Amino acid sequence: MMDWSKYTITRCNDEQTLRSRSFHLEKWGVRSHGYTPEQYYRKFEVMDEEEWAVNDGIVHWALVPRSETSTLDLLSHVETWRRKSLIKRPGQTAPEEVVSYGIAYVYTPEKHQGHGYGRHLLQLLHYILAPLPTLPSFPTTWGDQPSLEGFNDAAFSFLFSGVGDKFYASCRRGEGDDSLVGWVPIPLTNRHWDLSKVAQEAQETHEADQTGWKWLTVEDLTAVEEEAIEDMKLELGKDTSDRIQLAISPEQGCFRQHALRNTLTPSGIANPSPPRHYGLSLPPDPHTNKRPYIIYTFPESATETQALRICYISHPFPWSAVVAAAKKENCTLIRCWGPRAGWDDHGAELKPSGGVPGLAVYGHNEEECDWRWLEL
Repeated sequence: MMDWSKYTITRCNDEQTLRSRSFHLEKWGVRSHGYTPEQYYRKFEVMDEEEWAVNDGIVHWALVPRSETSTLDLLSHVETWRRKSLIKRPGQTAPEEVVSYGIAYVYTPEKHQGHGYGRHLLQLLHYILAPLPTLPSFPTTWGDQPSLEGFNDAAFSFLFSGVGDKFYASCRRGEGDDSLVGWVPIPLTNRHWDLSKVAQEAQETHEADQTGWKWLTVEDLTAVEEEAIEDMKLELGKDTSDRIQLAISPEQGCFRQHALRNTLTPSGIANPSPPRHYGLSLPPDPHTNKRPYIIYTFPESATETQALRICYISHPFPWSAVVAAAKKENCTLIRCWGPRAGWDDHGAELKPSGGVPGLAVYGHNEEECDWRWLEL
Protein backbone atom coordinates (compact mmCIF):
# COMPACT_ATOMS: atom_id res chain seq x y z
CA MET A 1 0.00 0.00 0.00
CA MET A 2 1.25 3.46 -0.92
CA ASP A 3 2.37 5.66 1.98
CA TRP A 4 0.72 8.94 0.92
CA SER A 5 2.26 10.85 3.81
CA LYS A 6 5.47 10.95 1.76
CA TYR A 7 3.85 13.02 -1.00
CA THR A 8 2.27 16.44 -1.25
CA ILE A 9 0.79 18.89 -3.73
CA THR A 10 2.88 21.87 -4.77
CA ARG A 11 2.24 24.93 -6.84
CA CYS A 12 4.52 24.58 -9.86
CA ASN A 13 7.33 27.02 -10.44
CA ASP A 14 8.11 28.13 -14.01
CA GLU A 15 10.44 25.20 -14.70
CA GLN A 16 7.92 22.68 -13.41
CA THR A 17 5.15 24.27 -15.48
CA LEU A 18 7.18 23.96 -18.67
CA ARG A 19 8.12 20.39 -17.80
CA SER A 20 4.48 19.48 -17.23
CA ARG A 21 3.58 20.65 -20.73
CA SER A 22 6.45 18.69 -22.25
CA PHE A 23 4.95 15.52 -20.78
CA HIS A 24 1.63 15.82 -22.66
CA LEU A 25 3.04 17.47 -25.81
CA GLU A 26 3.25 14.23 -27.79
CA LYS A 27 -0.09 12.70 -26.77
CA TRP A 28 -2.36 15.76 -26.67
CA GLY A 29 -0.46 18.04 -29.01
CA VAL A 30 1.27 16.18 -31.83
CA ARG A 31 -0.71 12.93 -32.11
CA SER A 32 -4.20 14.13 -31.17
CA HIS A 33 -4.37 17.48 -32.96
CA GLY A 34 -1.35 17.87 -35.25
CA TYR A 35 0.53 20.62 -33.39
CA THR A 36 4.22 21.16 -33.92
CA PRO A 37 6.07 21.52 -30.61
CA GLU A 38 6.51 25.23 -31.29
CA GLN A 39 2.78 25.72 -31.89
CA TYR A 40 1.84 23.77 -28.78
CA TYR A 41 4.08 25.73 -26.44
CA ARG A 42 3.14 29.03 -28.12
CA LYS A 43 -0.55 28.40 -27.40
CA PHE A 44 0.13 28.18 -23.68
CA GLU A 45 2.48 31.16 -23.68
CA VAL A 46 -0.16 33.41 -25.24
CA MET A 47 -3.01 32.20 -23.04
CA ASP A 48 -0.89 32.63 -19.90
CA GLU A 49 -0.42 36.33 -20.64
CA GLU A 50 -4.09 37.26 -20.98
CA GLU A 51 -6.50 38.82 -18.49
CA TRP A 52 -7.96 35.48 -17.40
CA ALA A 53 -4.53 34.34 -16.15
CA VAL A 54 -3.83 37.17 -13.68
CA ASN A 55 -4.39 36.88 -9.92
CA ASP A 56 -4.00 33.10 -9.93
CA GLY A 57 -6.38 32.78 -12.85
CA ILE A 58 -4.29 29.91 -14.22
CA VAL A 59 -2.21 27.85 -11.79
CA HIS A 60 -0.30 24.61 -12.28
CA TRP A 61 -0.06 21.97 -9.56
CA ALA A 62 1.95 18.79 -9.20
CA LEU A 63 2.23 15.79 -6.91
CA VAL A 64 5.81 15.52 -5.67
CA PRO A 65 7.75 13.83 -2.89
CA ARG A 66 7.41 15.88 0.27
CA SER A 67 11.21 15.96 0.50
CA GLU A 68 11.69 17.27 -3.09
CA THR A 69 9.02 19.85 -3.82
CA SER A 70 11.10 21.55 -6.53
CA THR A 71 11.80 18.37 -8.49
CA LEU A 72 11.21 18.27 -12.24
CA ASP A 73 10.32 14.58 -12.00
CA LEU A 74 6.61 15.32 -11.52
CA LEU A 75 4.53 12.32 -10.48
CA SER A 76 1.32 13.86 -11.82
CA HIS A 77 0.17 17.37 -12.63
CA VAL A 78 -2.93 19.48 -13.28
CA GLU A 79 -3.99 23.00 -14.25
CA THR A 80 -6.72 25.09 -12.58
CA TRP A 81 -8.64 28.06 -14.01
CA ARG A 82 -10.23 30.44 -11.54
CA ARG A 83 -13.61 31.58 -12.85
CA LYS A 84 -16.05 34.20 -11.63
CA SER A 85 -19.35 32.38 -11.16
CA LEU A 86 -22.90 32.65 -9.88
CA ILE A 87 -24.96 30.67 -7.40
CA LYS A 88 -28.63 31.09 -6.61
CA ARG A 89 -30.15 29.19 -3.71
CA PRO A 90 -33.89 28.50 -3.28
CA GLY A 91 -35.70 31.53 -1.91
CA GLN A 92 -33.15 34.04 -3.16
CA THR A 93 -34.31 36.66 -5.64
CA ALA A 94 -30.89 37.19 -7.21
CA PRO A 95 -27.73 35.10 -7.60
CA GLU A 96 -24.58 35.62 -5.55
CA GLU A 97 -21.20 36.17 -7.15
CA VAL A 98 -18.79 33.39 -6.18
CA VAL A 99 -15.58 31.72 -7.34
CA SER A 100 -15.28 28.38 -9.10
CA TYR A 101 -12.35 26.48 -10.59
CA GLY A 102 -12.07 24.59 -13.85
CA ILE A 103 -9.81 21.52 -13.72
CA ALA A 104 -7.81 20.82 -16.88
CA TYR A 105 -4.76 19.01 -18.27
CA VAL A 106 -4.70 16.25 -15.67
CA TYR A 107 -1.75 14.10 -16.67
CA THR A 108 0.52 11.44 -15.19
CA PRO A 109 3.77 10.80 -17.09
CA GLU A 110 3.89 7.28 -18.51
CA LYS A 111 6.66 6.05 -16.21
CA HIS A 112 4.58 7.00 -13.17
CA GLN A 113 1.23 5.62 -14.31
CA GLY A 114 -0.50 2.81 -12.43
CA HIS A 115 0.36 3.96 -8.90
CA GLY A 116 -2.62 6.22 -8.13
CA TYR A 117 -0.63 9.47 -8.31
CA GLY A 118 -3.19 11.28 -10.44
CA ARG A 119 -6.07 10.32 -8.15
CA HIS A 120 -4.22 11.40 -5.04
CA LEU A 121 -3.17 14.72 -6.60
CA LEU A 122 -6.82 15.54 -7.27
CA GLN A 123 -7.85 14.43 -3.79
CA LEU A 124 -5.35 16.90 -2.36
CA LEU A 125 -6.53 19.57 -4.78
CA HIS A 126 -9.95 19.65 -3.12
CA TYR A 127 -8.21 20.77 0.09
CA ILE A 128 -6.51 23.62 -1.79
CA LEU A 129 -9.62 24.90 -3.58
CA ALA A 130 -12.59 24.35 -1.25
CA PRO A 131 -13.41 26.11 2.03
CA LEU A 132 -12.17 23.64 4.63
CA PRO A 133 -15.42 23.55 6.66
CA THR A 134 -17.16 22.09 3.59
CA LEU A 135 -14.79 19.09 3.45
CA PRO A 136 -14.36 15.95 5.54
CA SER A 137 -11.43 16.06 7.96
CA PHE A 138 -8.06 15.76 6.25
CA PRO A 139 -6.93 12.13 6.56
CA THR A 140 -4.01 11.69 8.94
CA THR A 141 -2.60 8.99 6.64
CA TRP A 142 -1.97 11.69 4.03
CA GLY A 143 0.52 13.54 6.22
CA ASP A 144 0.46 17.29 6.86
CA GLN A 145 -2.43 19.13 5.25
CA PRO A 146 -1.41 21.42 2.35
CA SER A 147 -2.16 25.10 2.76
CA LEU A 148 -1.73 28.01 0.39
CA GLU A 149 -2.86 31.59 0.98
CA GLY A 150 -5.35 32.98 -1.50
CA PHE A 151 -7.28 29.79 -2.17
CA ASN A 152 -9.90 27.72 -0.27
CA ASP A 153 -12.57 29.97 -1.79
CA ALA A 154 -14.37 27.74 -4.30
CA ALA A 155 -18.15 27.45 -4.30
CA PHE A 156 -17.69 24.61 -6.79
CA SER A 157 -15.18 23.08 -9.20
CA PHE A 158 -15.76 21.39 -12.52
CA LEU A 159 -14.07 19.42 -15.28
CA PHE A 160 -14.74 17.58 -18.53
CA SER A 161 -13.54 14.00 -18.47
CA GLY A 162 -12.11 12.28 -21.51
CA VAL A 163 -11.75 9.00 -19.59
CA GLY A 164 -15.36 8.23 -18.73
CA ASP A 165 -17.41 8.94 -15.61
CA LYS A 166 -15.68 6.78 -12.96
CA PHE A 167 -12.12 8.05 -12.49
CA TYR A 168 -12.88 11.61 -11.38
CA ALA A 169 -15.73 10.42 -9.15
CA SER A 170 -13.15 8.20 -7.43
CA CYS A 171 -10.93 11.19 -6.54
CA ARG A 172 -12.80 11.45 -3.28
CA ARG A 173 -12.84 14.25 -0.75
CA GLY A 174 -11.33 12.57 2.29
CA GLU A 175 -11.30 8.83 2.80
CA GLY A 176 -13.33 6.25 4.68
CA ASP A 177 -16.99 6.32 5.61
CA ASP A 178 -17.34 10.10 5.75
CA SER A 179 -15.62 10.74 2.41
CA LEU A 180 -17.48 12.36 -0.49
CA VAL A 181 -17.47 11.67 -4.22
CA GLY A 182 -14.77 13.65 -6.05
CA TRP A 183 -16.55 15.06 -9.09
CA VAL A 184 -20.10 13.87 -9.74
CA PRO A 185 -20.67 13.03 -13.44
CA ILE A 186 -23.39 15.08 -15.11
CA PRO A 187 -25.24 13.27 -17.94
CA LEU A 188 -25.08 15.32 -21.10
CA THR A 189 -26.32 14.86 -24.64
CA ASN A 190 -24.61 16.43 -27.63
CA ARG A 191 -26.60 17.82 -30.53
CA HIS A 192 -25.10 17.21 -33.98
CA TRP A 193 -26.44 18.48 -37.29
CA ASP A 194 -25.02 17.24 -40.59
CA LEU A 195 -25.51 20.02 -43.14
CA SER A 196 -25.86 17.48 -45.95
CA LYS A 197 -29.10 16.39 -44.25
CA VAL A 198 -30.45 19.82 -43.34
CA ALA A 199 -33.59 20.98 -45.15
CA GLN A 200 -32.88 22.82 -48.39
CA GLU A 201 -34.85 25.92 -47.37
CA ALA A 202 -32.56 26.41 -44.37
CA GLN A 203 -29.45 25.95 -46.50
CA GLU A 204 -30.66 28.62 -48.92
CA THR A 205 -30.88 31.21 -46.11
CA HIS A 206 -27.18 32.03 -46.34
CA GLU A 207 -27.92 33.58 -49.71
CA ALA A 208 -30.88 35.60 -48.43
CA ASP A 209 -30.95 39.16 -47.11
CA GLN A 210 -28.44 39.57 -44.26
CA THR A 211 -28.91 43.29 -43.69
CA GLY A 212 -27.91 44.22 -40.16
CA TRP A 213 -26.01 41.01 -39.49
CA LYS A 214 -22.68 41.49 -37.72
CA TRP A 215 -20.00 38.83 -37.90
CA LEU A 216 -17.97 38.90 -34.69
CA THR A 217 -14.18 38.74 -34.64
CA VAL A 218 -12.05 37.70 -31.66
CA GLU A 219 -11.86 41.29 -30.45
CA ASP A 220 -15.62 41.89 -30.84
CA LEU A 221 -16.45 39.23 -28.26
CA THR A 222 -15.41 41.22 -25.19
CA ALA A 223 -18.20 43.75 -25.77
CA VAL A 224 -20.80 40.96 -25.77
CA GLU A 225 -19.82 39.64 -22.34
CA GLU A 226 -21.41 42.38 -20.24
CA GLU A 227 -24.82 41.83 -21.81
CA ALA A 228 -24.49 38.06 -21.38
CA ILE A 229 -23.66 38.47 -17.68
CA GLU A 230 -26.75 40.60 -17.07
CA ASP A 231 -28.95 38.19 -19.01
CA MET A 232 -27.66 35.28 -16.91
CA LYS A 233 -28.33 37.10 -13.67
CA LEU A 234 -31.86 38.01 -14.76
CA GLU A 235 -32.65 34.45 -15.83
CA LEU A 236 -31.28 32.96 -12.61
CA GLY A 237 -33.26 35.51 -10.60
CA LYS A 238 -36.47 34.27 -12.19
CA ASP A 239 -35.88 30.68 -11.10
CA THR A 240 -38.45 29.59 -8.51
CA SER A 241 -37.45 25.94 -8.19
CA ASP A 242 -36.25 24.28 -5.00
CA ARG A 243 -32.88 23.52 -6.61
CA ILE A 244 -29.58 25.37 -6.37
CA GLN A 245 -28.59 27.05 -9.64
CA LEU A 246 -24.93 27.30 -10.65
CA ALA A 247 -23.37 29.13 -13.58
CA ILE A 248 -19.94 30.17 -14.79
CA SER A 249 -20.06 33.88 -15.56
CA PRO A 250 -18.62 34.91 -18.96
CA GLU A 251 -16.29 37.49 -17.43
CA GLN A 252 -12.58 38.19 -17.80
CA GLY A 253 -12.63 37.55 -21.53
CA CYS A 254 -14.46 34.21 -21.35
CA PHE A 255 -15.92 34.46 -24.87
CA ARG A 256 -12.69 35.83 -26.30
CA GLN A 257 -10.76 33.06 -24.56
CA HIS A 258 -12.40 30.31 -26.66
CA ALA A 259 -11.78 32.22 -29.87
CA LEU A 260 -8.19 33.25 -29.15
CA ARG A 261 -7.28 29.69 -28.22
CA ASN A 262 -8.68 28.49 -31.53
CA THR A 263 -6.54 30.96 -33.51
CA LEU A 264 -3.50 29.26 -31.95
CA THR A 265 -4.51 25.71 -32.95
CA PRO A 266 -3.52 23.92 -36.19
CA SER A 267 -7.06 24.57 -37.42
CA GLY A 268 -6.82 28.30 -36.73
CA ILE A 269 -3.28 28.61 -38.06
CA ALA A 270 -4.39 26.95 -41.30
CA ASN A 271 -7.04 29.65 -41.77
CA PRO A 272 -5.20 32.94 -41.05
CA SER A 273 -6.66 35.10 -43.81
CA PRO A 274 -9.24 36.43 -43.89
CA PRO A 275 -9.52 36.19 -40.08
CA ARG A 276 -12.13 33.74 -38.87
CA HIS A 277 -15.28 34.93 -37.18
CA TYR A 278 -16.34 33.52 -33.84
CA GLY A 279 -19.89 34.74 -33.53
CA LEU A 280 -22.88 36.22 -35.29
CA SER A 281 -25.11 39.04 -34.04
CA LEU A 282 -28.48 39.69 -35.70
CA PRO A 283 -30.58 42.90 -35.90
CA PRO A 284 -32.32 43.91 -32.64
CA ASP A 285 -35.50 42.12 -31.65
CA PRO A 286 -38.32 44.71 -32.00
CA HIS A 287 -39.86 43.67 -28.66
CA THR A 288 -36.70 43.77 -26.52
CA ASN A 289 -34.33 45.90 -28.62
CA LYS A 290 -31.65 43.27 -27.94
CA ARG A 291 -29.59 41.67 -30.67
CA PRO A 292 -29.79 37.84 -30.66
CA TYR A 293 -26.34 36.28 -31.10
CA ILE A 294 -24.36 33.08 -30.95
CA ILE A 295 -20.71 32.54 -30.00
CA TYR A 296 -18.91 29.62 -31.62
CA THR A 297 -15.52 28.08 -32.23
CA PHE A 298 -13.98 25.23 -34.25
CA PRO A 299 -12.08 21.94 -33.76
CA GLU A 300 -8.37 22.09 -32.94
CA SER A 301 -7.09 19.83 -35.70
CA ALA A 302 -6.78 21.12 -39.26
CA THR A 303 -7.50 17.63 -40.60
CA GLU A 304 -10.65 17.04 -38.54
CA THR A 305 -14.06 17.56 -40.13
CA GLN A 306 -14.75 21.24 -39.62
CA ALA A 307 -17.67 21.82 -37.28
CA LEU A 308 -19.31 24.95 -35.93
CA ARG A 309 -19.10 24.37 -32.16
CA ILE A 310 -21.61 26.62 -30.45
CA CYS A 311 -20.45 27.94 -27.06
CA TYR A 312 -23.26 30.35 -26.14
CA ILE A 313 -26.70 31.26 -27.46
CA SER A 314 -28.66 34.43 -26.82
CA HIS A 315 -32.22 33.59 -27.79
CA PRO A 316 -34.30 33.93 -29.83
CA PHE A 317 -31.75 32.91 -32.45
CA PRO A 318 -33.20 31.42 -35.64
CA TRP A 319 -31.99 28.07 -36.92
CA SER A 320 -31.64 29.45 -40.45
CA ALA A 321 -28.99 31.93 -39.26
CA VAL A 322 -27.06 29.11 -37.57
CA VAL A 323 -26.95 27.28 -40.89
CA ALA A 324 -25.82 30.49 -42.58
CA ALA A 325 -22.96 30.81 -40.10
CA ALA A 326 -21.87 27.22 -40.70
CA LYS A 327 -21.90 27.73 -44.46
CA LYS A 328 -19.94 30.99 -44.21
CA GLU A 329 -17.28 29.28 -42.07
CA ASN A 330 -17.05 26.29 -44.46
CA CYS A 331 -18.28 23.87 -41.82
CA THR A 332 -20.15 20.68 -42.67
CA LEU A 333 -21.31 19.97 -39.11
CA ILE A 334 -22.95 21.97 -36.33
CA ARG A 335 -22.48 20.89 -32.70
CA CYS A 336 -23.97 22.08 -29.46
CA TRP A 337 -23.98 20.65 -25.93
CA GLY A 338 -27.20 20.23 -24.02
CA PRO A 339 -30.79 21.15 -24.83
CA ARG A 340 -30.59 24.96 -24.66
CA ALA A 341 -30.31 25.38 -28.42
CA GLY A 342 -33.98 24.56 -29.04
CA TRP A 343 -33.30 23.38 -32.60
CA ASP A 344 -33.98 19.65 -32.16
CA ASP A 345 -36.81 19.76 -34.71
CA HIS A 346 -34.29 20.54 -37.43
CA GLY A 347 -32.82 17.07 -37.62
CA ALA A 348 -30.55 17.00 -34.56
CA GLU A 349 -28.71 13.74 -33.93
CA LEU A 350 -28.54 13.16 -30.18
CA LYS A 351 -25.28 11.58 -29.08
CA PRO A 352 -23.62 10.98 -25.70
CA SER A 353 -21.02 13.61 -24.93
CA GLY A 354 -17.44 12.62 -25.63
CA GLY A 355 -16.33 14.68 -22.64
CA VAL A 356 -18.27 13.87 -19.48
CA PRO A 357 -18.83 16.95 -17.29
CA GLY A 358 -18.00 16.49 -13.61
CA LEU A 359 -19.10 18.77 -10.77
CA ALA A 360 -18.01 19.13 -7.13
CA VAL A 361 -20.15 21.56 -5.12
CA TYR A 362 -18.64 22.50 -1.79
CA GLY A 363 -21.16 22.71 1.04
CA HIS A 364 -24.09 21.38 -1.01
CA ASN A 365 -25.21 18.07 -2.46
CA GLU A 366 -24.61 17.93 -6.21
CA GLU A 367 -27.90 16.08 -6.65
CA GLU A 368 -29.68 19.25 -5.54
CA CYS A 369 -27.89 21.49 -8.05
CA ASP A 370 -28.41 22.47 -11.67
CA TRP A 371 -25.32 23.49 -13.64
CA ARG A 372 -26.55 26.07 -16.14
CA TRP A 373 -24.82 27.13 -19.36
CA LEU A 374 -22.26 24.39 -18.95
CA GLU A 375 -21.26 24.79 -22.61
CA LEU A 376 -19.10 27.72 -21.42
